[in-house]
Amino acid sequence: MIRFITCDDNKEALDKTVNAIRKIMMPYDFDYKISKFNKYDEELHKLIMSKDEQKVYILDVEMPNVSGLEIATEIRNNGDWESMIIFVSAHPECRDDIIFYRIMALDFISKFYEYEKRLEESLIKVLEIYDKKMVLIFTYDYTTYRIPASKILYIEKVTDEHKCIIATENGKKYEVTSTLKAITDQLNDNFYQTHKKCVVNIKNIHNVDYITNTITFNNKMQTKLLSDRSRKGLKKYIETH
Repeated sequence: MIRFITCDDNKEALDKTVNAIRKIMMPYDFDYKISKFNKYDEELHKLIMSKDEQKVYILDVEMPNVSGLEIATEIRNNGDWESMIIFVSAHPECRDDIIFYRIMALDFISKFYEYEKRLEESLIKVLEIYDKKMVLIFTYDYTTYRIPASKILYIEKVTDEHKCIIATENGKKYEVTSTLKAITDQLNDNFYQTHKKCVVNIKNIHNVDYITNTITFNNKMQTKLLSDRSRKGLKKYIETH
């Protein structure tokens, strides 16, 4: 899931940002949420500290109390270099401050020059970047599929070294010609290798029986490909993600 976090003390600009996000997300089969703030507060701080979502920040550079630059600095100081940051401002000269702070922002957008158009273009860039990690693209039975990573339960290597089974939450299984490593290299960190032949999506796990080494997913499908050496690691990985 992508969480868009926008912070702006100007209500009109905040509403434009939210509308632009909704417009851009309409054609995409991604789960997403929008969290909007008119100032830095405890709830925003908690979101910054959380590590369980893909996040996109759209921050007004100049705000009372805590500025967008200070918020972005907190994000990076928390070790989060994965989240995308887009700055917006009514003051173009602030661009130099952003470079000085070394925030690694995706874009800087002026509120007075085609704001909504520029914002939509930046959001498309964000989705293109995340698309590589959030959607698995493969060919099965002469058809090319694009499946959101969030819909995948597990990926299992079959006897042939270059064939894998992809199991999805709707109960379907796709046999693809690829190595397990080649597939998992396309995915995000919600996936954990439980066995030399299996990788699971921890976000779709309902429960794990560590006695029988059985993983049950939210749709009741199961896999027993949990090695003894991976049990402890899986438990810890679930707790920290």
